[in-house]
Amino acid sequence: MARSLTLTPTRVEGRKTPWRIWIPARLNSTGKDGDRYYATKREAEQAAAAIEIRKENFGRLGTTLSESQIAIAGKAFQLLGDRDPVALIEIIRRQLQGEERLVAIGGATMEDAIEAHITAETQRLASRLFGEAYAEFLSVKAGRKDKHKNNLRITGDKIRVSRHGTSL
Repeated sequence: MARSLTLTPTRVEGRKTPWRIWIPARLNSTGKDGDRYYATKREAEQAAAAIEIRKENFGRLGTTLSESQIAIAGKAFQLLGDRDPVALIEIIRRQLQGEERLVAIGGATMEDAIEAHITAETQRLASRLFGEAYAEFLSVKAGRKDKHKNNLRITGDKIRVSRHGTSL
Protein backbone atom coordinates (compact mmCIF):
# COMPACT_ATOMS: atom_id res chain seq x y z
CA MET A 1 0.00 0.00 0.00
CA ALA A 2 1.26 3.48 -0.85
CA ARG A 3 2.55 5.67 1.90
CA SER A 4 0.27 8.48 3.01
CA LEU A 5 1.32 12.04 2.23
CA THR A 6 2.62 14.11 5.13
CA LEU A 7 2.74 17.84 4.64
CA THR A 8 5.27 18.58 7.35
CA PRO A 9 6.87 22.04 7.34
CA THR A 10 10.68 22.03 7.24
CA ARG A 11 13.00 24.92 8.01
CA VAL A 12 15.32 26.17 5.26
CA GLU A 13 18.09 28.44 6.55
CA GLY A 14 19.04 31.67 4.79
CA ARG A 15 15.58 32.61 3.51
CA LYS A 16 13.28 35.46 4.40
CA THR A 17 10.42 32.93 4.52
CA PRO A 18 12.18 29.83 5.89
CA TRP A 19 9.29 27.37 6.41
CA ARG A 20 8.77 25.13 3.40
CA ILE A 21 6.02 22.68 2.49
CA TRP A 22 6.55 20.38 -0.47
CA ILE A 23 3.28 19.84 -2.36
CA PRO A 24 2.89 17.08 -4.97
CA ALA A 25 1.44 17.95 -8.37
CA ARG A 26 -1.88 16.25 -7.68
CA LEU A 27 -2.57 18.64 -4.78
CA ASN A 28 -0.91 21.78 -6.11
CA SER A 29 -3.05 24.44 -7.80
CA THR A 30 -0.44 24.75 -10.55
CA GLY A 31 -0.62 21.04 -11.36
CA LYS A 32 3.15 20.70 -10.81
CA ASP A 33 5.29 19.54 -7.90
CA GLY A 34 6.45 22.50 -5.92
CA ASP A 35 7.46 24.14 -2.70
CA ARG A 36 5.58 26.85 -0.85
CA TYR A 37 7.37 29.00 1.66
CA TYR A 38 5.97 30.69 4.75
CA ALA A 39 7.33 33.21 7.26
CA THR A 40 6.36 31.22 10.37
CA LYS A 41 5.99 27.58 11.23
CA ARG A 42 2.39 28.26 12.29
CA GLU A 43 1.51 29.66 8.82
CA ALA A 44 3.08 26.62 7.18
CA GLU A 45 1.17 24.24 9.45
CA GLN A 46 -2.11 26.04 8.72
CA ALA A 47 -1.47 25.87 4.97
CA ALA A 48 -0.64 22.16 5.27
CA ALA A 49 -3.84 21.59 7.24
CA ALA A 50 -5.88 23.38 4.54
CA ILE A 51 -4.34 21.15 1.87
CA GLU A 52 -5.09 18.05 3.96
CA ILE A 53 -8.71 19.18 4.39
CA ARG A 54 -9.06 19.76 0.65
CA LYS A 55 -7.60 16.31 0.01
CA GLU A 56 -10.11 14.73 2.42
CA ASN A 57 -13.04 16.71 0.99
CA PHE A 58 -12.31 15.66 -2.57
CA GLY A 59 -11.42 12.10 -1.60
CA ARG A 60 -9.85 10.11 -4.40
CA LEU A 61 -10.64 12.86 -6.89
CA GLY A 62 -8.45 15.24 -4.94
CA THR A 63 -5.49 12.90 -5.28
CA THR A 64 -5.86 12.29 -9.01
CA LEU A 65 -6.84 15.76 -10.27
CA SER A 66 -5.15 19.05 -9.59
CA GLU A 67 -7.12 22.10 -8.44
CA SER A 68 -6.99 23.52 -11.96
CA GLN A 69 -8.31 20.27 -13.45
CA ILE A 70 -11.15 20.19 -10.92
CA ALA A 71 -12.02 23.80 -11.78
CA ILE A 72 -12.02 23.00 -15.52
CA ALA A 73 -14.22 19.95 -14.97
CA GLY A 74 -16.62 22.05 -12.90
CA LYS A 75 -16.85 24.65 -15.66
CA ALA A 76 -17.46 21.91 -18.24
CA PHE A 77 -20.32 20.42 -16.21
CA GLN A 78 -21.73 23.92 -15.68
CA LEU A 79 -21.77 24.43 -19.46
CA LEU A 80 -23.51 21.08 -19.96
CA GLY A 81 -26.30 22.14 -17.63
CA ASP A 82 -28.92 19.41 -17.22
CA ARG A 83 -27.67 17.36 -20.17
CA ASP A 84 -26.29 13.87 -19.69
CA PRO A 85 -22.79 14.15 -18.14
CA VAL A 86 -21.62 11.28 -20.37
CA ALA A 87 -21.89 13.79 -23.25
CA LEU A 88 -18.73 15.41 -21.90
CA ILE A 89 -16.75 12.27 -22.73
CA GLU A 90 -18.12 12.30 -26.29
CA ILE A 91 -17.23 15.97 -26.70
CA ILE A 92 -13.65 15.36 -25.60
CA ARG A 93 -13.38 12.26 -27.81
CA ARG A 94 -14.54 14.27 -30.84
CA GLN A 95 -12.16 17.10 -30.01
CA LEU A 96 -9.22 14.70 -29.78
CA GLN A 97 -10.21 12.99 -33.03
CA GLY A 98 -10.29 16.37 -34.74
CA GLU A 99 -13.92 16.35 -35.82
CA GLU A 100 -14.41 19.03 -38.48
CA ARG A 101 -16.89 21.26 -36.70
CA LEU A 102 -14.66 21.45 -33.62
CA VAL A 103 -11.48 21.85 -35.61
CA ALA A 104 -13.14 24.70 -37.54
CA ILE A 105 -13.00 26.72 -34.33
CA GLY A 106 -9.22 26.85 -34.75
CA GLY A 107 -7.08 26.77 -31.63
CA ALA A 108 -10.19 26.09 -29.59
CA THR A 109 -10.12 25.53 -25.88
CA MET A 110 -12.09 22.67 -24.39
CA GLU A 111 -14.69 25.24 -23.25
CA ASP A 112 -15.08 26.37 -26.88
CA ALA A 113 -15.43 22.75 -27.96
CA ILE A 114 -18.13 22.08 -25.38
CA GLU A 115 -20.05 25.19 -26.40
CA ALA A 116 -19.73 24.26 -30.09
CA HIS A 117 -20.98 20.75 -29.37
CA ILE A 118 -23.95 22.00 -27.36
CA THR A 119 -24.88 24.46 -30.12
CA ALA A 120 -24.62 21.76 -32.79
CA GLU A 121 -26.65 19.27 -30.73
CA THR A 122 -29.34 21.89 -30.09
CA GLN A 123 -29.60 22.60 -33.81
CA ARG A 124 -29.63 18.91 -34.64
CA LEU A 125 -32.37 18.15 -32.16
CA ALA A 126 -34.55 21.11 -33.17
CA SER A 127 -37.95 19.81 -34.24
CA ARG A 128 -39.42 20.87 -37.58
CA LEU A 129 -42.76 20.24 -39.21
CA PHE A 130 -42.57 17.57 -41.88
CA GLY A 131 -44.01 19.96 -44.47
CA GLU A 132 -41.19 22.45 -43.91
CA ALA A 133 -38.51 19.78 -44.11
CA TYR A 134 -40.06 18.20 -47.18
CA ALA A 135 -40.37 21.58 -48.93
CA GLU A 136 -36.65 22.12 -48.35
CA PHE A 137 -35.98 18.64 -49.73
CA LEU A 138 -38.01 19.44 -52.85
CA SER A 139 -36.12 22.70 -53.38
CA VAL A 140 -32.87 20.72 -53.44
CA LYS A 141 -34.38 18.46 -56.12
CA ALA A 142 -35.37 21.43 -58.32
CA GLY A 143 -32.93 20.41 -61.07
CA ARG A 144 -34.55 16.98 -61.56
CA LYS A 145 -36.97 16.00 -64.33
CA ASP A 146 -40.56 17.19 -63.99
CA LYS A 147 -41.92 13.62 -63.71
CA HIS A 148 -39.55 12.85 -60.81
CA LYS A 149 -40.43 16.12 -59.02
CA ASN A 150 -44.14 15.38 -59.47
CA ASN A 151 -43.70 11.90 -57.96
CA LEU A 152 -41.83 13.41 -54.99
CA ARG A 153 -44.61 16.00 -54.48
CA ILE A 154 -47.31 13.29 -54.57
CA THR A 155 -45.38 11.16 -52.07
CA GLY A 156 -44.99 14.16 -49.75
CA ASP A 157 -48.71 14.91 -49.98
CA LYS A 158 -49.56 11.30 -49.03
CA ILE A 159 -47.26 11.43 -46.00
CA ARG A 160 -48.58 14.84 -44.95
CA VAL A 161 -52.19 13.58 -45.09
CA SER A 162 -51.34 10.52 -42.99
CA ARG A 163 -49.40 12.58 -40.39
CA HIS A 164 -51.71 15.65 -40.43
CA GLY A 165 -48.76 18.02 -40.58
CA THR A 166 -47.31 16.97 -37.25
CA SER A 167 -43.61 16.93 -36.44
CA LEU A 168 -41.62 13.92 -37.54
